[in-house]
Amino acid sequence: RGDGRRVERVGRERRGRVTLVASVVSVMSAAAAESPATKMPRVLAICADDIGLVAGAADTATALGAAGRLTAASCVTTGVLWPSEAKRIAGVELGLHFNLTEGTPLSPDLAAHWPVLPGLAKLLALAHLRRLPAAAIAAEWQAQIDAFCRAIGREPDFVDGHQHVHHLPGVREVVINTAWLAKV
Repeated sequence: RGDGRRVERVGRERRGRVTLVASVVSVMSAAAAESPATKMPRVLAICADDIGLVAGAADTATALGAAGRLTAASCVTTGVLWPSEAKRIAGVELGLHFNLTEGTPLSPDLAAHWPVLPGLAKLLALAHLRRLPAAAIAAEWQAQIDAFCRAIGREPDFVDGHQHVHHLPGVREVVINTAWLAKV
């Protein structure tokens, strides 16, 4: 592309029921492309999502990590499989995959608003209309972090969002503010 952006499919790995896909997007100006700093080796991190939602995902992620094919895994602490999957995952960086769209909330505050988490379409609409229950989402964030820490025994290495909910208005602010305080 003439604007310096390059998008390429890097890989696809199928093991059991889990399909891992990685894409790389590079954005670089012409001046930056000739900079000595760009000659440094780049690292591509490949992350498996949904540990705790899909049976066997932890075993697959652990095997791929041991084979050098996976760098990290994002964990959904609201999934019914999370406690058992958490005991089996090893050998990769582990992060919280903040979930607001599938299953039930962990916090009583958010459960009072949503006994069942809304689907992505409803969450998108509420976020862009600025009608999310901010305090309840902050309580849910903390409940999911706490569930991660109880199961893994430490803070997550990183955070992201299931179905990219972490970037939504009203959610993004909670994630940034509280992740910064927790040094995640």
